Amino acid sequence: MEKFCFEEEQPRVTVSAVGNVLLLVNGREKIQIVGGIPDENGVATTEAIERKVWEYDGVWLATGGITTEAALTAAVQKMVQEKITEWDTSSAVNGFILNGDRVWLDKATRVGLMNSTSIAKAMGQPTTTLWLSDAKLVVECDKAILLLSALEMYALECFNVTAAHKKAVSEMSTVEEVLGYDYTAGYPEVLTMRV
Repeated sequence: MEKFCFEEEQPRVTVSAVGNVLLLVNGREKIQIVGGIPDENGVATTEAIERKVWEYDGVWLATGGITTEAALTAAVQKMVQEKITEWDTSSAVNGFILNGDRVWLDKATRVGLMNSTSIAKAMGQPTTTLWLSDAKLVVECDKAILLLSALEMYALECFNVTAAHKKAVSEMSTVEEVLGYDYTAGYPEVLTMRV
């Protein structure tokens, strides 16, 4: 959501010429100070004045100009669902600390490493090699399996939180509920491991 300021109170919904809808919520009257712009010497070049403005939280929605509550709620739900997906794939969620560095292994890499490490252990090899970006780590097989297992459990917990957020948003019935929802909450603490 963005902040919008107007000199007078605005309707909740405004349709643009191309059919997009500006939805404004949480309107509040505020005092804004205008002027008093300093020059290069720090001396005000204009007199500062106070004026009343209306500030809103707002969002542009692609509804094709439809402004029913159901259409607005569906559009906001879609927008927040996309933001949940973005958050889920961001480094805020997809990352762990290994030996002091933040790294990540995608699912295919985690599964592949777990399989190859299990095979190496079964074949009697005491160690395996893990590559994290350009860092080569030679690790005992048992320790690598523990690390990969912990990482997989962290990823599963994150997946469950993301799925719960998406379900919660899909069940909300008002625009205000959806826009006020904190989809960043509830994720597990980032793993910190040393090898």
